[in-house]
Amino acid sequence: MDIHKIRELAECENAHAQNDLGVAYMTGDDVECNEQQAVYWFRRASSQGYGEAMPNVTPHVCRHTYCSNQAKAGMNPKTLQYLMDIRIFR
Repeated sequence: MDIHKIRELAECENAHAQNDLGVAYMTGDDVECNEQQAVYWFRRASSQGYGEAMPNVTPHVCRHTYCSNQAKAGMNPKTLQYLMDIRIFR
């Protein structure tokens, strides 16, 4: 389905479309990858009782969103690697 149609349905409180839009934002499929928007749409779907939405919001997604925001704010890359538990540069 077209991303514009999905967004239109999501804005009309269609929980399935809200979850699909969250997935699109999480994966960058037809939209720019945006973890904050993904979580926003997952929460909207979940608040309507859509059971598939919240499992998409994993601790990793939350940690990744936090670290992405900190990277944009200028946090030291070594600190970010530690927070994300990346061992390739240790």
